[in-house]
Amino acid sequence: MLNGHMFFDAVKNKLDAVAVSQKEAILQAAAMMSECMMDDGVVQIYGSSHNAAFTMELFYRAGGLVPFHKLVDEDLVYNKVISHTELTDPNYENRLDLAEKLIGMYEIHDNDMALLVSTAGNQALIIELAKIFKSQGRKLIVVTSKAQSAKNTSKHPDGKMLEDYADLVIDNCADVIDTVLPLDEKVKVNQFASITGNVIAQMLTGEIYHNFEKAGKECPVLLSANLAGSDVHNNKLCEKYGKRVRG
Repeated sequence: MLNGHMFFDAVKNKLDAVAVSQKEAILQAAAMMSECMMDDGVVQIYGSSHNAAFTMELFYRAGGLVPFHKLVDEDLVYNKVISHTELTDPNYENRLDLAEKLIGMYEIHDNDMALLVSTAGNQALIIELAKIFKSQGRKLIVVTSKAQSAKNTSKHPDGKMLEDYADLVIDNCADVIDTVLPLDEKVKVNQFASITGNVIAQMLTGEIYHNFEKAGKECPVLLSANLAGSDVHNNKLCEKYGKRVRG
């Protein structure tokens, strides 16, 4: 009979594997992002569906860093580019025609870079985003499952996968089928990708902070809204970026 402790043990083993196999990639990614931030750049981050959980770990939260900006699918609805029905359509992630419109809603500067997250690595919209960012000469980090990406077929007309555009790939180590504990010969329950992804995101934050510390620079860390004076502190950090980190 399955139980929560079985999943907990499986997750611990998977996280140990991630920590070992992705150590160098995480260090390199943190170095790239630190360099961008120290140059007053912003890391533009995007992931749709459950991959958005990764971006939520990085974007404007207590203990996180200011120079992250999240591209938000819902902003297309708020700005009346598409309807809510279109957003919730199962084919939304393959609307490559929306990539330019999504990027166009935000203030993105020449010294910004990008981090894109897709476990499957084959959806047309996020691949088109990668294509646009690279055409602009930006550095691009991709978080994906290498196992899934190797098995999946691209849904982009060019036939490329998301990792094909990356300067650096971090593997979230999700299996080809991201389910874990078997109920029977065909059905499994629970997933790894969001958990390993969220831990990778937090590891990146820690390494970026470490890089600022080594460089003797003050790291722009957001304080919890529960702390007195945090709003003044956070607003002051954000002022230099204007709408770049909040727009």
